[in-house]
Amino acid sequence: MSQQPSILEDLTRAIVPIAIVVAAVGGYLLWGKPPKSETAAPPPTPAVAVITSEVAAFREPIQIVVDGVAQPHRHISVAAEVSGRVKYKNPNCNDGKYVGAGEVLYEIDSDDYQSALDRIQQELLQAENAIKEWEVDRDNANEQITLAERDLEFARNEMERVRTLRSKSAASEQEMEQSLRMEVAAQVAVQNLKNQVRALDARKARAESALELQKVALKQAERNLARTKILAPVDCVVVTDDCEEGGYVQSGKVVAIINDVDMAEVGCQLELSDLYWLWKARSAEEVIGRSMQPGQVYDVPPIPVIVEFPFHDRLCRWQGTVSRFGGTGIDLSTRTIPCRVLVSDPLKSEVFTLDGQPASDMVPPPLATGMFVTVRIAVDPQEPLVSVPSTAVRSGGVCWLMRDGKLKIQPIKIARRTKELVLIHSDEGGIQAGDRVITSPLAVAEDGMDLQEQGRKDSPSLGSQSVTEDAARPQE
Repeated sequence: MSQQPSILEDLTRAIVPIAIVVAAVGGYLLWGKPPKSETAAPPPTPAVAVITSEVAAFREPIQIVVDGVAQPHRHISVAAEVSGRVKYKNPNCNDGKYVGAGEVLYEIDSDDYQSALDRIQQELLQAENAIKEWEVDRDNANEQITLAERDLEFARNEMERVRTLRSKSAASEQEMEQSLRMEVAAQVAVQNLKNQVRALDARKARAESALELQKVALKQAERNLARTKILAPVDCVVVTDDCEEGGYVQSGKVVAIINDVDMAEVGCQLELSDLYWLWKARSAEEVIGRSMQPGQVYDVPPIPVIVEFPFHDRLCRWQGTVSRFGGTGIDLSTRTIPCRVLVSDPLKSEVFTLDGQPASDMVPPPLATGMFVTVRIAVDPQEPLVSVPSTAVRSGGVCWLMRDGKLKIQPIKIARRTKELVLIHSDEGGIQAGDRVITSPLAVAEDGMDLQEQGRKDSPSLGSQSVTEDAARPQE
């Protein structure tokens, strides 16, 4: 009996703590959670105000502007073709002087060459006389053959007569032998004359060959005599003169170096993007029909260009044409294409003031070798292009368009850049003329975000751009 209170006390000590814990957990679960609070829906995001510009269709020629250096169209070395003493030198045959085509630069003493010509003329006359002598000998031989043949005929008739008499015993054996000898002698005479004619014919071939040789020698002597006068082959400016009056020159010695001034060239370097537009300028027949010959692959379309040279406060202009490549490949040091512009009349230039007004207060200068000039090439793009302000092109090669009040992030393919304008290829499904392009900055740009047009800014025209243009750079 004494153990029952002890068991009850132990149960009480074990159950009471458990009950307290259960009660505490139940109370927390019943009253410990905070009341649920009702949150309000977020307010709608306001439309972002932007400034836009209209995407304009580009219908003008693309202006390719590069620097170049004027060069002579032909750099000619003038050499003496005969040897001799220089007895005359043109006063204008000095470096920097102009000499017209056909003018005498130098004259070599021609006495020896004139004597050689006179001698050959006499030898030619002898050869012609030899032909005439042959003709006389030939006629004489023919006449002698005619007479000899008649004599042979008489000898044969005599032989027949003697033979007839001999058959009748009316002629002796001696008479028969004598008539036979006469016939043989006549035959020998005819044959000798014919042999003479054959010898004359052979002599004629030698005489005719000698005559032709003398004619060739006469032409050479005439050329040598003419070459004693060294003429300017074209209208030119003398670069160097290496001979003076009274000096002696050998055949083949260069006596002057001249530059052709009838035409001039400008050497320039084109970027690969520039070459692309030049290549696109080929005719549709060449592109579609593939009608180009193998040699035409290296030809450049003859595109008109303007060559400009700043002359103090004036601007001189020449008309030219893209003529050819300056080689067959890319310059490895600059990664550009050498190109040559042909100026057909370097003496004909137009003078303008710096603001583009014609100026008549100075004589137009010629396009001189070594001038640093600007070459302007206008090329028809031959494909649809649009123009946007340069501020509308974003990093990554995209533009932000505003369509139906929403932002459209549009990838683009740049054709060409200027300082304030960018030309873009207008492909189907891409950027089009008439689109509104965003020119103002955005903190965050997400496709489809709401936009509100705050203002419009007109796109600059290509005609108002600076003449310095950057080639289109490939997009990453």
